[in-house]
Amino acid sequence: MGHLYMSGKNPFRPFLDANFVETILRRVFARRISAFAFQDLLLISLFFLLSQSVKANEPKLVDLYIPVTTLSAEGSFIVPFQIKDGLVLISGKVEGEEGWLVLDSGARRLVLNSQYFQGTGDASSVAYGLGGNISTLSKIKNAALEFEEVKFERIGADIIDLQAIENSKKVRLIGLLGYEVLNQFEIMYNYREGYLTFSALDDKGEMINPMPHTQLKVDSMSFSLGNFIPVLTVSINGIEKKMGLDTGAEINLLHINNNDDILGEFNVMRSIKITGSDGRKKEALAGKLYRLKVFDKYTCAAMSTMLSNLENFHTIYNTKIDGILGFEFLSPWITSINYKKKMFYLHSFKTERP
Repeated sequence: MGHLYMSGKNPFRPFLDANFVETILRRVFARRISAFAFQDLLLISLFFLLSQSVKANEPKLVDLYIPVTTLSAEGSFIVPFQIKDGLVLISGKVEGEEGWLVLDSGARRLVLNSQYFQGTGDASSVAYGLGGNISTLSKIKNAALEFEEVKFERIGADIIDLQAIENSKKVRLIGLLGYEVLNQFEIMYNYREGYLTFSALDDKGEMINPMPHTQLKVDSMSFSLGNFIPVLTVSINGIEKKMGLDTGAEINLLHINNNDDILGEFNVMRSIKITGSDGRKKEALAGKLYRLKVFDKYTCAAMSTMLSNLENFHTIYNTKIDGILGFEFLSPWITSINYKKKMFYLHSFKTERP
């Protein structure tokens, strides 16, 4: 889940305070807490990065500063992925360093692991974690990124310490792919078969030479962009909610302050510890969310969800959201995201890997 960008001093309240669990329990006191055993959870996006605007003397690159210099002749290509605790991992290379990259629609840009990369320090940019200030941010302005049949050059990247994620997942994690990379494609997510289809887009958002299997769409809905995260309008037991769509979120999130009207559809199971990328842990409540409907017609099965304070997300995403939909929401479906058209598509379950 994402790495979010702002400038100025840290505006965030503590992610969870000492009374958080008690507050939630008061709100759902009529519900019995089950003995269901959630494992302690690491949420990679529970830290926030400051962002700088592009300076006048920096080269202006194509479409959010990331020019594609080499692409498959067909305009579409398939990328196999692995799932690690709900995260989508693809194999890639940055500046000659090979490893795994997390596909993260909740991140703004390319974020690299300081275990393998060094950049120019930027004292005006600071990363914030669950417990506050993590470290000063450093940057690379002209990185080279490759995965499968696509190559980016002169790509800007932020560098922070991702060791907590790397240690938790036990993979060689070199970075995260965010909006500024993903927005140039319509990306089809097939969790069942374990592959992504990247389709290059023209200026109007139409796919260039799409593969036949990407055309088997059975439904669609528009979304808005909260800075860079897709925001879907869904309903929970008939009540409309705005939810960020985050491919880097291992579990769904609900904002405790916005959702009194749907807590009847949330079954608290137990308290858990969540670990941010800064390695610090906080208490939260986990449970199951029921009766979430998408595309105005499909009701999702019960989904693992966490209640927490998401006030800071409103500031980061520059929009009010009621929660985050991640792996628990996405994995049963075959979907695609087209940023240029701002459309979210549902594909036929008969779709097969070509």
